[in-house]
Amino acid sequence: MKLLGILCACKNSTDNQVYIPVREYEDSSISVFSRGTVRDSFKFIVRESFVGIQKGSRHEVKHEDYFVYILASLNHNVVAYAFTEGAYPARRVIYQGLQKALDGFFQKLGNGYQAIKSDDKIQIPAVQQVLKDYSDPANVDQLTKVQNKVDEIQVILHENINKLLEAQGDLDVLVEKSKDLSAASKTLYKNSKKMNKKCCNIF
Repeated sequence: MKLLGILCACKNSTDNQVYIPVREYEDSSISVFSRGTVRDSFKFIVRESFVGIQKGSRHEVKHEDYFVYILASLNHNVVAYAFTEGAYPARRVIYQGLQKALDGFFQKLGNGYQAIKSDDKIQIPAVQQVLKDYSDPANVDQLTKVQNKVDEIQVILHENINKLLEAQGDLDVLVEKSKDLSAASKTLYKNSKKMNKKCCNIF
């Protein structure tokens, strides 16, 4: 398992647009040539899925070798996402990490997030720390206490990215319209789909 990134998205209260001001990555294991495409894909998934995520809900998406863990704030239009290569060893632990990321988000921004109007990156030390600490589950003290217990938290499971985004429309159309995906990323998606390739493709 590799924790590749944690992103936090929010909705502006005036224009109702979704912005992703918090983006922390540890993707050194990914080829330099593919890294930009993967990051584009993360942003695409976050922005397109946001509107279908209910407040207070947890989601888990498995797609090929990748997993996306999603935690929505209970009272605010803010959602935290963790992207991993391989399943996270203890589901409760990764959601604990996402809750810490949300706590750090609100400690830094409060209700000011509602006025955010761009993806300009905001540095939040708490989120950076979560990415560092939770990259190796062995660093998390409670892991040994929960990994052998029955996981009782409610999580909405999705078979793949298509299922997560189906309420927003056809994936091909979303990809074509996306401003998060570069032309190269869109071409890679189309070619990978045609050839049924699994490498360098998280869709």
